[in-house]
Amino acid sequence: MSNVYKSASVDQYTECKLWTVADGLPKTDAVYNTSGLSIKYQIDNAAIVSVTVAGSPAPASMSAGGSHADWGIYHVGNGWYKIGLADAVLATAGTRVRVWIELADCDSGPTDIYVGGYDGSAVALGASVAGDEMDLVNAPNATAVTAIQNGLATPTNITAATGIVLSGVTHTGAIIPRVTLVDTTTTNTDMRGTDGANTTAPATPANVSAVTTTLAALLPVALVGGRIDASVGAVATDAINAAAIAADAVTEIQVGLATTLELAKVPKVGGTHVYTQVSADSGAKTANVSISDVV
Repeated sequence: MSNVYKSASVDQYTECKLWTVADGLPKTDAVYNTSGLSIKYQIDNAAIVSVTVAGSPAPASMSAGGSHADWGIYHVGNGWYKIGLADAVLATAGTRVRVWIELADCDSGPTDIYVGGYDGSAVALGASVAGDEMDLVNAPNATAVTAIQNGLATPTNITAATGIVLSGVTHTGAIIPRVTLVDTTTTNTDMRGTDGANTTAPATPANVSAVTTTLAALLPVALVGGRIDASVGAVATDAINAAAIAADAVTEIQVGLATTLELAKVPKVGGTHVYTQVSADSGAKTANVSISDVV
């Protein structure tokens, strides 16, 4: 068994087990003044010190829930004895203190106590303790916390930081309150702010289906000659030129109209025109008839 205590700790305890050599059963009836009882301790490799009933100091009376006593001893249960340590054995950091019990016809398992700069006792780990120790549960020493945080990101310096680069970071559920863009996005894998992102809702399958249905209703069922057969309700001004009109359409338009060719055949006043005139009675022909104004 072993314990760890901070140097200069006061009123500390340790435990040792005692059993009978003959049968190996726990020794349960020893008390502080049992004849021949001795509490032994050794600091590092120094001489072994014996605290005996007849000596000074001697083992003292101590009980569960009672006050600490230097070299006090009582039976806890199943051969385990609690021993009150003298403050002097815990005075120097970096030492090892070995404690055990000696009694006739019995044997004891030694307990090693390591004295250091940190208090590893249950009291220091579970409650606030004055000094440099760090209570891991209720009251961590401020200096120790600062040392642990040195070089680490805390909520305060993350909030104040600028130019933070996130590379390959994935954190489900993380909330980034604000991102300030410092460069132009170049690919679809770049982080994009609202100034470069589409903020409208994207089309859903239902939206696309509705648009497709509307367009289909406006288109003809089949093409005629590879083109849409449609009736034109209105044509923009100058939209149709001569090159766009078929020759037979022009012919049809001219039916019943006087063309340039036909108008050239009409006699003009003051001119001489060649006509062939046939007399109904004699059959004689007359040519070069002049046309004059009729008054």
